[in-house]
Amino acid sequence: RNVQGEDQKKLDVITNDLLKRALRFTGKLGVLASEEEDEPVDLVGNEEGKSTEVIFEETDKYVVVFDPLDGSSNVDAGIPTGTIIGVYEHDENCIV
Repeated sequence: RNVQGEDQKKLDVITNDLLKRALRFTGKLGVLASEEEDEPVDLVGNEEGKSTEVIFEETDKYVVVFDPLDGSSNVDAGIPTGTIIGVYEHDENCIV
């Protein structure tokens, strides 16, 4: 189940992982938040204070929120699906 309480399909999980991987190494993101994740993903550091593999100069500049595959429950019916994505400037007061 995702944060909306919907059953996750295998395609939801695959699309989520693909987008996270692609966005993680842009070097410009501090946080990713996905409908398929329970918590936002902190790309700059973690609770232990260790930095992640993202090592570019502009890291932490943006926050990205997304629904990796909106309408995935309609795939079997041949109804269109899509990705919903929002990009926001990272607020320094953000606790994530």
